[in-house]
Amino acid sequence: MTTQETYEKLTAGIIRQLEEGKVPWKKPWQEMCNLNSGRGYRGMNKIILACAAEANGFTSPYWTTFKGAQELGGQVRKGEHATFISFWKELPKKGNRDETPEIDAPTGKKGKDTFLMCQTFCVFNLSQIDGITPEMMPKHVKEAEAAKQNRDPVAEAEAIIENMPQKPVIKYGGIAACYIPKIDEVHLPAPENFSSREEFYATAFHELAHSTGHETRLNRPEIQTSHFGSAPYSKEELLAEFSANFLMAEAGISHEKQLENSASYCAGWLSALKNDRAMLMSAGAAAGRVTDYICNRGPEKVLEKTKTQELVPTVSLPDKKVEPEPSLVLAGRSQVAKTTDNQMGFSL
Repeated sequence: MTTQETYEKLTAGIIRQLEEGKVPWKKPWQEMCNLNSGRGYRGMNKIILACAAEANGFTSPYWTTFKGAQELGGQVRKGEHATFISFWKELPKKGNRDETPEIDAPTGKKGKDTFLMCQTFCVFNLSQIDGITPEMMPKHVKEAEAAKQNRDPVAEAEAIIENMPQKPVIKYGGIAACYIPKIDEVHLPAPENFSSREEFYATAFHELAHSTGHETRLNRPEIQTSHFGSAPYSKEELLAEFSANFLMAEAGISHEKQLENSASYCAGWLSALKNDRAMLMSAGAAAGRVTDYICNRGPEKVLEKTKTQELVPTVSLPDKKVEPEPSLVLAGRSQVAKTTDNQMGFSL
């Protein structure tokens, strides 16, 4: 399968939902994990799995392969369809062929003596599997579920913001929610002006994601030059959308607020995605790096938290609101609590 075919297969479901006027990643999120290992999925895989769960009504955050289900004493129900995700590795071109760490998605860059290899493989949600009773669940799943009972999502969200390295200046007040690259500042309305704490953190995480593009952080120069409606602008907005959802899941916060004028947002994103099918994958991968940065995870912590076992495919592949101008973010808005699109722009 070529790289372009991989992009097409992995993003087809999400693009289809956008064509229906849905924004599938705006639903409540959970950390998507491998049932056998307990490790979290990364980058675009998290988005693909969360969107598949929403589209099919799956309630479990746990996924595994056909073989993985059998190893736990279960069986995928007849007629169930797999969800396709990717496994990317950077491998040496010659010489030592020792295993190298997986990466979360293509970046378009590779080392002088390495190349990127992608495997597309099939996973099933626990909701699609029979025969695995609560008593048969792996120990790490039982521990994770028990730990959820004692979480304080607000405290965890506050800690994420507080511990962000090289954090930009955050100014509270007014009605504008935006990141201003030229002065490296995030502007947010006061928390009490939002309809809920969940909406406040969704907005704050979105703007902090934009701020990671500053040259002193992850250095995405296009945030200084991209203009409304351009492909770089659309990708940056997708990156911030995905990052905010990743961070909400990190903190254990659900946010059910729906986008106003979602059909217009979908139309704008679709226009860009249809011209560049790799954009969705690239934005998801970048959002994974943004999340790791904001959560202050270096390479060692990332590998420890998220590295999953390589899973071999065991199922054959099947057949094949207009955004506000960045310089006028929230212009004329008097009640932040009534809008979620205010978090979508970043001031230039």
